[in-house]
Amino acid sequence: MSERIGVLLMTYGSPADDLHDLPRYLAAVRGGREPSVELVGEFRRRYELIGGSPLIPITRAQAASVEAQMRRDGDDARAAVGMRFSAPTIEDGLRELAELGCLRVAAIVMSPQYSELLMAGYRRALDGAREVLGPLAPSRRGGRRTRIRGTAAGDRRSGGLGCRPGSGEMVLLLAVRRP
Repeated sequence: MSERIGVLLMTYGSPADDLHDLPRYLAAVRGGREPSVELVGEFRRRYELIGGSPLIPITRAQAASVEAQMRRDGDDARAAVGMRFSAPTIEDGLRELAELGCLRVAAIVMSPQYSELLMAGYRRALDGAREVLGPLAPSRRGGRRTRIRGTAAGDRRSGGLGCRPGSGEMVLLLAVRRP
């Protein structure tokens, strides 16, 4: 096998199942602006109505699937998740991959839409995580950003991330390499 590859699936995140961190989560999503009591109450009502957010468990299942497929394909790969606005954070996921010996990490934004503003937030979060992790973290040197078009749910080019044929869905890859 070749050098170990890491895959970091990144998404927005969600409040904890018991919603204890809902005010902090909403403040993070709102760029640091504290939410009103009414807004927290309305979001609490909505999350309770649907039984909480399935986002983090779904993203963990996707990471497990990506890792399993890559390993079946003969790659020495590990996958982790990182959320922009909740635990486990992007820093947590990058640290996990670094501690597992991943010298290269493909950081994939699992957003259903693309905007430069949105992608810039993920890049800032990755840069911040690398700064905190120091020499343990993959560096930006040799890194590149690219967008790839997924052609089928199981297509290796899309990492099996569920892009529908002909949909035009895009996956943003931020590849970084540790020196």
